[in-house]
Order: sequence, then C-alpha cells, then structure tokens
Amino acid sequence: MSRDTQKYTPTPPPGSPAGRRADPHPQGMIQPNDIAVTPARPVEDAAAKQMRLADFRARVEQLRGKRRQAYWRGLEELAATPEFAETLHREFPRGAAEWMDPISRRNFLQLMGASLALAGVTACTRQADELILPYTNLPEGIVPGLPDYYATAMPFGGLGLGLIVESHMGRPTKIEGNPDHPASLGATDVFAQASILTFYDPDRSQVVVNEGSNSSWDTFVSALEPILETLNGNGGQGFHLLTEAVSSPTFESQITQLQEQFPNMVWHQYEPLGRSNAYNGAVQAFGQPVVPVYNFTAAEVVLSLDDNFLFSGPGWIANARAFASRRRIWEGELNRLYVVEGSPTTTGTMADHHLWVRPSAIEGIARAIAERLGLSVPQSDGLTLTEQQEAFVTTLVEDLQANLGASIVLAGEDQPPAVHVLAHAINEQLGNLGTTVTYVESPLISPTDQMASLRELTDAMEAGTVNTLLMVGANPVFTAPVDLDFGGKLANVQNVIHMGLYNDETGQLATWHLPEAHFLETWSDVRAFNGVVSIIQPLIAPLFNARNVHELFAVLLGQPRSAFNIVRDQWGVPSGDEEFSLFWQATLNDGVVADTAFEPVDVTASLDNLPDPQPVLSGFEVTFRPSPSVWDGRFANNGWLQELPDPLTKLTWDNAALVGPRTAAALSGLPMPEGGFSVDDYGAFSELIRANGLMLNIEHEGRSLRVPMWITPGQPEEVVTLYLGNGHTGLGVVADGTGFNTYALRTSAAPNFGSANVTATGETYQLSVRSFTTVWRAALSFVWARSNATARIRSLSPNWLSSGQHPKNRCCPTGNIPATPGAW
Repeated sequence: MSRDTQKYTPTPPPGSPAGRRADPHPQGMIQPNDIAVTPARPVEDAAAKQMRLADFRARVEQLRGKRRQAYWRGLEELAATPEFAETLHREFPRGAAEWMDPISRRNFLQLMGASLALAGVTACTRQADELILPYTNLPEGIVPGLPDYYATAMPFGGLGLGLIVESHMGRPTKIEGNPDHPASLGATDVFAQASILTFYDPDRSQVVVNEGSNSSWDTFVSALEPILETLNGNGGQGFHLLTEAVSSPTFESQITQLQEQFPNMVWHQYEPLGRSNAYNGAVQAFGQPVVPVYNFTAAEVVLSLDDNFLFSGPGWIANARAFASRRRIWEGELNRLYVVEGSPTTTGTMADHHLWVRPSAIEGIARAIAERLGLSVPQSDGLTLTEQQEAFVTTLVEDLQANLGASIVLAGEDQPPAVHVLAHAINEQLGNLGTTVTYVESPLISPTDQMASLRELTDAMEAGTVNTLLMVGANPVFTAPVDLDFGGKLANVQNVIHMGLYNDETGQLATWHLPEAHFLETWSDVRAFNGVVSIIQPLIAPLFNARNVHELFAVLLGQPRSAFNIVRDQWGVPSGDEEFSLFWQATLNDGVVADTAFEPVDVTASLDNLPDPQPVLSGFEVTFRPSPSVWDGRFANNGWLQELPDPLTKLTWDNAALVGPRTAAALSGLPMPEGGFSVDDYGAFSELIRANGLMLNIEHEGRSLRVPMWITPGQPEEVVTLYLGNGHTGLGVVADGTGFNTYALRTSAAPNFGSANVTATGETYQLSVRSFTTVWRAALSFVWARSNATARIRSLSPNWLSSGQHPKNRCCPTGNIPATPGAW
C-alpha cells in the first residue's frame, strides 16, 4: 500500500448503499469495512458471476501451459485485473514507479547493481591480509555455490548479540543466531536480520567530509595534528567525547589510555533509549550499578511492570526462549504472566492476566504490591485502586506468596527509578535472589545516567568551554531532547568531529564527518548481558574505506594501527606464539571467548533511597516508546524494516498517535454507546474506525506536534503513545520525510511520559496499513480473550489444568470496552 501523505475522506458507513457489504459477518467475529483499501463492490447477478468464473478458468489453463509451476496468492492476482496491477503498483514505497517505467527501472537496477558490486571493491587501497575463520569447520577452499559460515557479534545498545553469518563467494548474505552465544542461543531479532541490508545500503557514508566537501582520511589525520598538539599541551582541556553505551574490552583499554593522556577530557554517553532509569534504580537500591540476570525456566510466576521483556532489553532473546520453554502445555506445568503496562506491547499479548493503566499510575500500583508483600513503602498520594485493579493486585500477591523463590518481577525502562527499586526489593522479599534472579556487575563500561551526562555536555557547549567535540556513532542533533537544543549549541564548538554509518543530521553540522565501518566489515569485541565476550570478525573488507572507533582512537593516541592488530594485541601475545594462535582460532571458530562470564555479585536491596511517590497525572498523558521497526531511528533507512508491519497495529512506513476507542470517539466527535463499545457491535466499531488517520495536535511541555491518530484496542484511555525514530531530514532516501519526528516533543524533564493536551484538527492523513480487517479482527480478538474467561489459556487459578475448570477472570469480568477510563 502506498505511504503517500495524501488526505482522504472516509467511505460512507455500512448502512448506506455505497458502504453495504453483501456477505453477513460470522457471529462473534469483527470484520470492519476495509475503508482505506478497496471500495465496496456492487452485487453481481448470476450471469456476471458465470462470466468471471470463465475468466478465472481461462487464466488457470494459461498458467498450466507454462513449463514451470506457477503460484498465485489470491483470486485477484490470478485474474490479473488492471485493478490488481494498480494495487500492486501502489503497495511499494517511493521508487516503485521505476519498476513500471523501463528507463527508470533500468536506473534503479543500475543503482542496486552498483551497491552490490561495491561488495568486491576496497576503495583505492589494498587492505592488509587478515585471517578470518569459519564457524566450527574450516573448509579447504571456496566452492562456488556453497556458503561458508562465520561467527561474529552485533553490538546493539552497547551489548553483543552472537551471530552466524552466511557468506557466498566472500560476501555476507544471511544472518542467524549463534547457538553457542548466551544472548542469542541460535536466534536473532528483526534488527539483526535487517542489518545485512544496512551493510549494503548505498546511502551509507562513503567518504570523509570536511565542511560539506569531500576529503580523505589522510587529510583528516593531518588536520588533527595541530588540535592534538594543543590538547597534549593542556591535558585535554576543552576536549569532550560523546559515545553511545559500550562494553568492548578493547574500547575500555583505549579510553583508559586516552584519559591518561588527556586527564582533563570529559567522556559523555547518551542513547535516546538508554537504560538510565535502570542504572539509577540499581544505584539507589544496591549502591552500585549491578544488573539482573533472570532464570525464567525456574519461574512459576512472572510480573512485568511495564517491561516489554519479550521484545527488547538486555538478553531479551534468551529470556524469551526461556520463558517460552515454560509455556508448552504438553511438557508440564505452565508459568503465569501478569502484566501491568501503559501501552499495548508484544509481551502484553502473552499475558495471562493483564492490567492496562496510564503510565504514571504504574508506580503507585508497584507501591501497593510491595506494601501488601510486607515492605514498608510510602504510598502515592491520591491513588485509589479501581475494582479491577484491586482484584488484580489481590490475586497477584496471593500467587506470588504461594510461589516464594519461584517468581520474577521486572521493571520497564520507561518507568522511573523508583519502580526499579521496588522491583529489586520485591524480588528480595520473595526469596528470588539466587534462584530466579542473580546480579552481576554491569557489562557496560562506566555506566552512567545518560540524560544527566548529555545535559552536562550541552551546558558546557552553551558556556563555550567545549573546544573539540568528538562524537562516535551517536546522532544527538536528531535524538537529543528538544529542550537541550543540541544542534543550536553545536555552533559554539570550534572543532566538531563525527563518526557514523551515515552522514546524518549530526554529521551534516560537523566540521569533519568520518565514515564508520559496519560490524560486518571490521574487527572489534563486545560483551553480552552476562559479561561473555565475543570477537567481532569481519566478513569482508570495508566497502567504502571506512574505519572504526579503535582506529580513530589509535590516531588520537599517536599509535595508528589497523583494528585487526589492535584487537589481537588486546587479547594476547604476538601472533607468533603458538598458544595464543590456538586460543585465537578457537575463539573465532566458536564466536565466544571462553570463561568470560561474570560471577554473581552478593547484594542486598535497600529502600532507604527510594524516591518520594509521584502523583498520578490527570487529563491526557503522552508516552514515548521505541519503534518496533526502526527502534530509535538508527534503522529508519532500512526499507525492509519500514515495510515490516508493526506487530500490533500492522502499520507500515509511518508512525501514528495510538489512542484507545473511547478516546478516539471523544476526539472525533462520535457518540459513545451506552456501556461502552461491545465487541459484538460491528456497526459501532465500523463507524469508529473511520476516524483512523484523523490528525491530532499534541501539546507537551510547551511544544506541539501534529500526528495522525490510530485506534488501538487495549490502549489506556486518555493516553497517547508515540513511537520514536521516524521523521528524519538527513539520513537517506528511505528515511527522509517518512513518518513524524516525535523527538520534537520529547524533553529531558519528561523523556518517557508526561502530561499533554490533545485536540483534533479536523484534517485526515492516509496511513499505510497491511489490512484493516486483519488488524481489527486480531485486535478485538485480543481484547475479547482478555475479557472472556472461556477463551483464556489461563485463569487466575494456578491449578485449572488439573481441575479441568476455567474459573472466571476477576480482573476483566465483562466482554465490553468500558465507557470509563482505567476500567480494563
């Protein structure tokens, strides 16, 4: 479907002649009118139907006459009508017209051919020979048509994900998980799968850029000499380094050397979706930034306090696999999952017991749970649990107390540090430490409060005390909170150096932009969530003569060397040593460095530093979440990810403001049925979904943004969810102009959620969605399953399987979407 930003007018309601559907809907199934996909067809008479059947039969016979078997996915494709061709044409994003126009199509193929051909080019210089080793087996040579497999790792959020990369004729072609790596266990996520397309992206940065003009690495090194001379003379005064979170042991060694050479330098860390809340919560609870490692195989009860742990977070793939191992009904007793969340998530779809509340209310619910478990915790002022919330908390506490030492409580990164402190304390109170929850030292190097670190940098920039700023990997001009005005303050810095995969919004404002090497074309190392180290080995020489951070730091230290030699020196003795050679070969073969996992740390949670309770916000509330497709925006130029439907809304190529049905009815001026929207009332729902795409004006912290509305069953009422990462202006042809830049509303004071004012503008926007019927059938079935006891896999009784009964769910006793907010 097209993602063109056209305004549209909804089709007439089902009761009108133009909107009436011929076939009745099966009882109990919601099938809204496909208003934005195809108009309703007039009823055909018998003769017309017979003619169409003859056309189909002729088409089938025509296909049978071909030498190879032909496949078709639906009657529309089989008929090959002009309408289907038009639909197919509009299904693809910008550039699809080039497939239909011979001249443009040729240009498109030339472009793609050039990007693939670059896989065999190594710029204008010959790379030094560097030995890479296949995974587990070492073939004698390359056999055309037969792939080789290499173990490597992908750094993401500062942590490593172990991968096995398939290579054909020296070119990486497919990525899978490394079964020997603790973070992947043989599986991957969509971002790892899509990274192969990012590697071949022709929009990647290809040359060094100085003040908007092409330059070279050697020219940059020469220009850096007088800067380094000054920094060496004053101990690095005025030198600031900005990176994302990192865990590379080689990076740690180099940053230590830099700090020794430049004792006055300041190192800042920032990621828009960093783990500052988890860091602050651990420090407040334990006095040190330890991180939890979970054993879901031993957990009978799991409570998620707004933590989407089945989609993201440290070790989420391993956690998801372990959690799923306890959900196989044929293998024994199932676990139970309780979820309290402020916006629907993939983890929430797996919940046995679900509670949707506004994000600011989750802290109060966590305090209520802690108090009923025997902890002395101040309660939030003005928080009164509803009947459904009271039933949820009461049953949950009973279940947790019945499974001491066999439960897990998790807190989401979007929640403030207080919720993380409470989660740690509850786990300790329940006896989970040492069984289902252990703590290890943070695998990240010098973990810190990233928002405070970024604010410190912008304050220094504004004061004019930053003379040289080096940024590696980050794109703060696009992702920094809007109130910090990072791009504006960057003009106060004399020497701005940016290294990144793309010459993005930050690179275009830098004095020097340096192409950064992709992890598939460079050497490095990285730690997993539990400390296990992997060596990142390249599959191919750099396509665009790019460098990585180790080579850049080597220049700063006056020791220019290749990344290969830097990493090898970090891990052993010169290559002539036989013992090191055996270690190096085994490590590259297996993809992990043996015996590098962290040992558990003995800690005790304290509530002495628990922050004061925060009040529950009133009125509209806006919450910012990572995009399931482009994360924080770094993958926005990946067309495959843009085309990938959102797992819940099925939206593609755009981000919308997610709202609940009651909120949508109020904003669009539609009447609210008495008692709420019933899942059996097709007419009311089909009328409501015509409001999808209505433009909303969202005001937050003194700023406003216009975003189209998308109705999402399960979304707490008067809560608007905004996905981050879209709306780029300088990343690439795919990303630029796609979606809405919600960073324009995000502030350093309220980076996760806050109060908002929301109004409808009366205009509409056409959103690209995979299928309205599929979306609403799945969404409403999800809500119905959460509301109807007979449709649930689990009830509140832990022993329903053995008893053969399905007790009624006391949390959501009705089958309707309530008319009052917070009554889910």
